[in-house]
Amino acid sequence: MNNLDIKVTNFIDFLYNNQNNTNISAFKNFYSKNDYYKFLYDVIFLLQKYPNEDIIFYKEKLFNESKIIDYLNEFINEMQMAPSMILKYGTKYINDTIIINASNEDTLFDLASTSKTFTAVTILKLCENNLINLDDKINKYEPRFKNLNDFTILDLLSFRKPLKTKERLDKAKNIEEAQNILFNIEFDENADQTFLYTDMGCLVLKYVVENVTNMKFSDFLNEEIFKKNQMFSTTLNPNDLNNVADENNSMIVLNDGKIIHNNTPLGLVHDPKANILGQKNGIFPGHAGYFSNVNDMFNFASNLANNNILNSESISLLTTPLVGNEDSYYFGLLNYSKQINPSFIKVQPYLSGKTFLSPGFAGTSLCVDNLNKVYAFMAANRLNNRIYQIPVHLKNKIYTINKTRYYQENIVNFDYTPKSQDIMNVVMTLAIKYKFLENYFELKNEITYKKIIKK
Repeated sequence: MNNLDIKVTNFIDFLYNNQNNTNISAFKNFYSKNDYYKFLYDVIFLLQKYPNEDIIFYKEKLFNESKIIDYLNEFINEMQMAPSMILKYGTKYINDTIIINASNEDTLFDLASTSKTFTAVTILKLCENNLINLDDKINKYEPRFKNLNDFTILDLLSFRKPLKTKERLDKAKNIEEAQNILFNIEFDENADQTFLYTDMGCLVLKYVVENVTNMKFSDFLNEEIFKKNQMFSTTLNPNDLNNVADENNSMIVLNDGKIIHNNTPLGLVHDPKANILGQKNGIFPGHAGYFSNVNDMFNFASNLANNNILNSESISLLTTPLVGNEDSYYFGLLNYSKQINPSFIKVQPYLSGKTFLSPGFAGTSLCVDNLNKVYAFMAANRLNNRIYQIPVHLKNKIYTINKTRYYQENIVNFDYTPKSQDIMNVVMTLAIKYKFLENYFELKNEITYKKIIKK
């Protein structure tokens, strides 16, 4: 065997073995070694056809052949699923940044539920430091949650015990009223067992973090996560509002066809629970509230994947589905895993069993593959001047001009999330191929590429 054959064989074995590192048997052997060979065929073909070129040549070929720019132009400028988007993806040494209609790569986006990853990572960090145990009961740290006497920290991290409040938090008049509602949170015996994803556990875990650390959650994150991982722009309160992606005028359609317009001023996150619980006052409620940019989140992803934030045991637990079956979603700790149902939001099947996906409602998505060491962050302001929710019986009222859909002259993008995952699929495919090049050339220097697209 020549050097290329040896490296191809070793890399395919690497990918094949990593996909099987999962506790869900249905995800094992999903891809055969022959499937992985087909997956990498274009890389192998280039190396065989042009044996004497440098790594930049092969990388550019793969980038162009992926047609990622075409997909993004269609998604943003033709379908108008969001006004703007920024992507950053790749490996430790090879990464691309693509900016579509945004100011620059420093533009801050509302992370929404992608913020949940900060909560999961913090809890696991505290476990590593022997400050908490995942099997501890919640009331050991916060007795005001009097209805959660039988709930453990792991119950809330894994979604295996759903919660509900008797009143809506987002209808509270002030933070004190919202906290009173929250402290009476209880088990939700009528929860939809096919989709157990919820914000509620994070709202409780916030108090666990603060009582254990004797710090505001946001202060702990600033000192122990953000500063240590070069995330200097990640914030609850952006200073320069001109550099924040606009999410104002998000719309939903009611059953009677009436359109409700939501006012979200720059610097305020879309999530109403985060608003009432004090986002603008520097309070992180655990589920949403942060703004960040692609460079900060790429640093976060890279350091997670390379075990610079958590050790391998913690990452393994973070990405281990503890709930789910063939009829429902599989979840890791406050994140999404691979899924049997192809229509579900999911980690792509060719990635390792230690990959997680953390999408945010406002348009962000973070994907980290800890074993293959590839990662991506997608940021878009999908809610700005868009209808994001419409009743099923009114979908026949949607009309299309070119590739943009409208309802009463307003742009509709209610299926942004699944369509954005198609983009994530393309960039994570590229990232795996970049990883092969990184290994093949034994790369030790960073190769970066930035593409700016203006409408």
